[in-house]
Amino acid sequence: MARVVRYVNDKIEEIGKQTKHFNSLNIAILTALNIADEYFREKIAEEDAYRQLESRSERLINMINEAI
Repeated sequence: MARVVRYVNDKIEEIGKQTKHFNSLNIAILTALNIADEYFREKIAEEDAYRQLESRSERLINMINEAI
């Protein structure tokens, strides 16, 4: 949990430096949106990698079955 808190605090600080004229609520909202965006980008990348692995595995299985 401490790791998550540190990550969120780092993101808040990062966004706060970029948006000096925003109040703390706006910075918190931007931070939440950025973290959600990161999460969904990583999730999509993971799903793509899984599909590629699954496809390669199926091709290898087919090649092995044809060779037998």
